[in-house]
Amino acid sequence: PAQVPMPNLENYDRQVAHNHLIGMKLELNITILTETSEDVEAGYVIRTEPTAGEILEKGSQVTLYISAGLEIKTASMPDLINATRDNAEKTLDNQNLNLVVKVEEIFDSAVAAGRVVKTEPNVGGKIKTGDEVPLFISKGPELKMLPDVTDMDISKAMGILDDLGFKVKTEKVYHATVAKDMVIEQSVPGNT
Repeated sequence: PAQVPMPNLENYDRQVAHNHLIGMKLELNITILTETSEDVEAGYVIRTEPTAGEILEKGSQVTLYISAGLEIKTASMPDLINATRDNAEKTLDNQNLNLVVKVEEIFDSAVAAGRVVKTEPNVGGKIKTGDEVPLFISKGPELKMLPDVTDMDISKAMGILDDLGFKVKTEKVYHATVAKDMVIEQSVPGNT
């Protein structure tokens, strides 16, 4: 055959595509070039010149563009601490590194809910194309169950509440039927 249409070799393995062209018995002048691609796996045909369907003749020049895979770029982790989740994700997206952002919500009493507490890596650390980047978002302070400490010795009650991180104020009052240094009541009901 003197004229044959160029086959569609996109997404074919490099060697399979090359062998297919040789098998056409047109004594083609085949050039193989590599370029980066976000969409085509390394070692596979991205595109051809001439394109599929164009007519090939004996001795035609054919160029196979083979994927070298994704271009690996690096950058420094931006300072996202205290940024809103949306702004943090947009900032990471603007790095053009195809990062995989993994959001994890954690309790934090110092950072408002919905804002970034920390990142991995830390600010200034290296990130590269395709990295998974954990983004820790505050859920605000952790709410704790307030135990019922009525009828307890004041020292024991204060120790329990202090261990849980509660601020305690005491007021001494006389009660006819409750022993000295025992908790009579608490301002916030227990078990809430």
